[in-house]
Amino acid sequence: MTSPREMNTTVLRGTLWRNKSGISWVKMYAVLRPDALLLYEDIKGTMPMVIIPVNHDVAIAAAQFDNAPRGTFGFRVDVEGVPGGHLLAAATEKERGNWLQDIQMGIQAFQDLHAREVYDEERRIRMDQEFEKLNMIDFSTEL
Repeated sequence: MTSPREMNTTVLRGTLWRNKSGISWVKMYAVLRPDALLLYEDIKGTMPMVIIPVNHDVAIAAAQFDNAPRGTFGFRVDVEGVPGGHLLAAATEKERGNWLQDIQMGIQAFQDLHAREVYDEERRIRMDQEFEKLNMIDFSTEL
């Protein structure tokens, strides 16, 4: 199985609104990859304006924003180090559902990968400790 870090394919793409500085909403072009949500100024953008990680340290939830563009459906992406998280909005409820589902799948993939890495590391440590116990036995015939 290919890990999320090795995959570099686009999962979802489309227009999202982003709350900028808590004041105004800006229409952006979003590309969801397995490891990050990239927000571009527009569809022709070559460098993302915002990179939101998609990993086990991120949480997402549907949200209502009083000042969001009319007819949009909001959600929040909470990222460590970003007070208040990233406030985003999709044009339809279905689109918001797609974004939430696919981002959550990316988060879950990273949680699974992290759990596997922890398990493998703990197993390696146990095996090393068991091997050390075996090395403590003296098989020499000298008295």
